[in-house]
Amino acid sequence: MPKEKKVTNAVGRQRVISITQMLQLFYTRKQIIQNVSEPWNISERQIDFYIRRATNVILEMNKNTIEQNQATILSAQAALFRTCIKEKNASTARQILMDMAKIRGLDQATLTVNVLRDKDLMNLSDDELDAITRQD
Repeated sequence: MPKEKKVTNAVGRQRVISITQMLQLFYTRKQIIQNVSEPWNISERQIDFYIRRATNVILEMNKNTIEQNQATILSAQAALFRTCIKEKNASTARQILMDMAKIRGLDQATLTVNVLRDKDLMNLSDDELDAITRQD
């Protein structure tokens, strides 16, 4: 195969986008090579470079999605927690706090110490409830 000519940044980005789409459609490395090596006139080594860059794009997109999903879940949990407090349902409120701690990766034992008894949980001020359910 003749040596590839240097491509512009725009062409390189477009190639990464194309391979990203192929990876999202579950193309294998072999299928990607078959689809792009001849039209782009590039080596397998160069295709592997584009595959690595496309994989990094997908990983970054998934990371953002996970963080967005976590924020959405925590927001819904905080609203549910407030509803349980208003309805004086301490056991469910405590379980919601534990679930929120798991989502955040926090030490649940520390969280439990903050609300030892149901009456303590029910008597928290709005500011204290906000502090407990705040998304840091």
